[in-house]
Amino acid sequence: MNDGALARWRALTWPDRGRLLALVLLLPMIDLSLRAFGLGVTRRLLGIDRGRVFPGVATSDALAGADRLAVLASIAGRRGVYANTCLRQALAIQWWLRRRGLPAELRIGAHVVAGSLLAHAWVELDGHALAQSSELPPVFS
Repeated sequence: MNDGALARWRALTWPDRGRLLALVLLLPMIDLSLRAFGLGVTRRLLGIDRGRVFPGVATSDALAGADRLAVLASIAGRRGVYANTCLRQALAIQWWLRRRGLPAELRIGAHVVAGSLLAHAWVELDGHALAQSSELPPVFS
C-alpha cells in the first residue's frame, strides 16, 4: 500500500473501514455467481428479487448513509482483489440496503456514444441515484 492509499485508509472511520472490507469480500462472490448463474439467479440468491414491499420513504440520514455505501462500493470495486463492474457494485449495494429495510432499486440503462453501446448499472433509493456524478443513460424497462 503506497503512502496515499494508506493515508486515505486512515482517514476512513472505523465503520467505513468495516463496510469497505465487507464489500471487498462480497464483490468477488457476486461476480462468481453472475458468471456461473446469471443475473436472475444471483438476485434470487442474494434475496433481492422476492418482490418485497418497502413501505414509506428513506430518511435524509438513510440517503446519506446509502450514498456513502455506494462510494465505498466503488472504492472496493476499483481497489479490491480484482476490478468489478458497476453491475456487481450495484447488486452489493442493493443487497446491503434491502437487508436494512430500505427500498433500494437496481437500475440498468444504456445509450450509444460515438457508435458504441455504453451500459451502466446503479442503485436508486426513493428516486435518488446513489453516488452518481454523471448523466445516467435511459433505463431499460
